[in-house]
Amino acid sequence: MLSKRFEEIISRIPKCKTMLDIGCDHGKVTYEILKRGICEKALLSDISEPSLLKAKILIEEEFPNSQYFVSDGAKSVTEHFDFCIIAGMGGQEILKILQSNKIKNALIQPMNNLVFVRNQVQDMGFMIVTDEIIFDERYYNIIKIQRNTEFQANTQQLSENEIYFGKTNLEKRSDEFIAYLKFQIRVQNDILKSLSKGEKYNEVAKYISKINEVLNSED
Repeated sequence: MLSKRFEEIISRIPKCKTMLDIGCDHGKVTYEILKRGICEKALLSDISEPSLLKAKILIEEEFPNSQYFVSDGAKSVTEHFDFCIIAGMGGQEILKILQSNKIKNALIQPMNNLVFVRNQVQDMGFMIVTDEIIFDERYYNIIKIQRNTEFQANTQQLSENEIYFGKTNLEKRSDEFIAYLKFQIRVQNDILKSLSKGEKYNEVAKYISKINEVLNSED
């Protein structure tokens, strides 16, 4: 049985011909995507050869047209792909991978640095299509992005609140998102108590103010 996080990721993958799973680990997500007929062919990459071998053992008998690459991101991937998954990595690592021009459409799930990631993907020429929070023992944001064409450059400018909290979260105001905001109020207030007045204190105080602004806004 897959975790809720994995199921939420799979539910957001569009029908496609070829999909690349970067940092595929043991390949469980890709296996399910293939099994459900969401994509016709899978490319799997991981910097760890032992992890990639486990993915190959899981997948290759049922889906022999799948291909496997020991690769740092998409660097060593030689085949074309329509969609890409980059999940369960740090935000900085995901941004490094997104520098590849091979990646046009992707689902990313950063483990940290969400505000920085949202800012940077815009600057890198991507548009955030959806940006939603889910809870599976902890909170995760699942973000779908699309690279702008030369005719679409800089068409999206996220507001400050969208950068802080995610555009889809603000639109939908799901129960999980509201619960996350209330959780963050408690966490950030505890952090604030431990800080002396200064730049970091002001940064945390601003974040708390932003959370309260969203919580108190009308649906």
